[in-house]
Amino acid sequence: MYVETIPGYYPDGSSWRYYNVSHPVGQGLVSFRDDVMLVQWFLNEIFYNHPSYQSQWLPDGDLEIDGKCGPITAEWILQFQVDSIGLAPLYPDGRVDKAPGGTTHSWRGSRYTIVWMNEKMRDIYPGLYGAGGMLTIPATCPGMLSAMIAQIGPLGP
Repeated sequence: MYVETIPGYYPDGSSWRYYNVSHPVGQGLVSFRDDVMLVQWFLNEIFYNHPSYQSQWLPDGDLEIDGKCGPITAEWILQFQVDSIGLAPLYPDGRVDKAPGGTTHSWRGSRYTIVWMNEKMRDIYPGLYGAGGMLTIPATCPGMLSAMIAQIGPLGP
């Protein structure tokens, strides 16, 4: 997990910073624990707290934030991608790929799932992105992940 910057992202020319995975997350892939935890936490928060997803069906099984990408995590990723169709051009493949530096869309024109997750998390927790000049980490963020986010700095990404 690390912070990515896209210069000139907003119409006023300002940059957008967001949390990115360093390796793809999905069942059967070699994934880093912190990347999986970030995706699992994002999914839990989005499905339970974002108005665009609260009315959607929840995937089967409780998603434990344990850093292991098994069938339940893969199902939640796929469900998020399917539920996002119509909101963003996501490719429903059940994986969360790293968004290469300065990009939001893949070669096929679909939005990177990690970018869309960040946009939804920013809706729920603007303080997680340094809104108001200070990084605010929600209490629902697991301890290990919270510590890694805190190392990013006082302004967030």
